[in-house]
This record gives sequence, structure tokens and C-alpha cells, in this order.
Amino acid sequence: KKWKLALGMLSWMLGSGLRPSVISYNAAISACEKGRQWQSAVAMLEELRCSNLEADVISYNAVLSACDHSGQWKWALITLAEMQDNGLQPSVISCNTVVQAMEKGQHWVGVSRMLSDIPSAALKLVC
Repeated sequence: KKWKLALGMLSWMLGSGLRPSVISYNAAISACEKGRQWQSAVAMLEELRCSNLEADVISYNAVLSACDHSGQWKWALITLAEMQDNGLQPSVISCNTVVQAMEKGQHWVGVSRMLSDIPSAALKLVC
């Protein structure tokens, strides 16, 4: 239960008057992802954003992965849209993770749409 330890450490930092960095939050989100605790990962992302820190692509990718591992393709789509709304360009990893989540959930229409959008998104990443 390393995810519980990670959340406890983050809570301890906050309780001690220390200000966790984006890296601290990302470590906690990644621990939640590895522990298949997608709801905690989503909550940590929200806490990160409420703490006046800016989530980065790593933050979002860890949440996307947590959603993927837990079969939460709808939350993966919500998180991807939120990522874009916050001005971040999804990476190839971001897109692939969402496609995997939809594939596991047998959401084939969504998979088809994502795959048709990837070539233009990939061109933007390269250019």
C-alpha cells in the first residue's frame, strides 16, 4: 500500500506547513496509479490545481494511466479534455493511454475517433 504512504507523506507536508511541489504531487499521483487508486489520483490532481501549482503533462499522464488501469475510460476522456482546457498539449503517451482505456472498455467509436485525430495531433507535436 505504497499509495497510502505517499498520500500520508503529502498530508504530513501540508500539516507541517511545508509547500509540496508539483514533483511531490506527481509522486503521490503516480503511487495512486500503481496502486490502482484512480479516484485518489483524480483527487490529487484536483488538490494540486487548487494549491496554486500548475499540473504538467506528467501529472495528467499519471492520472490517465490510473484511469486506464482501473477501466475508467470516461474519466480518462474527461481528464484528457481538462488537460487541453488547461493549455497543455497531450503527448503521444497521453493519447495512447486514453485509446487503451477505451479499448479495455470496448468503446470502439471513441477509439476510432481518437485514432483518426492522432495523425494531426502527432504532426503538431513534431512541428
